[in-house]
Amino acid sequence: LNNSLCDNAEKKSNFNGNPIPRSKLHVIANTKHQNFCDVVFWLPKLATRRVGRFLALGSADGLEAQERIINFTIEFLNHF
Repeated sequence: LNNSLCDNAEKKSNFNGNPIPRSKLHVIANTKHQNFCDVVFWLPKLATRRVGRFLALGSADGLEAQERIINFTIEFLNHF
């Protein structure tokens, strides 16, 4: 992965004047597109396992993936 765009990015500050840290890329193993929206809340776990490939769901536990996404979001927002 080439992070040269992040390395060469202009240094910016948030609203409090604190420097914004370099961008991070997070990959949650065994997830696909629908793991990042609310499909995992609509269907029981058994149903998501059975129809997951048709819904673009990865094999990762949907609720655990959502928890990680929320934690990454909180970490990001804490910089502001």
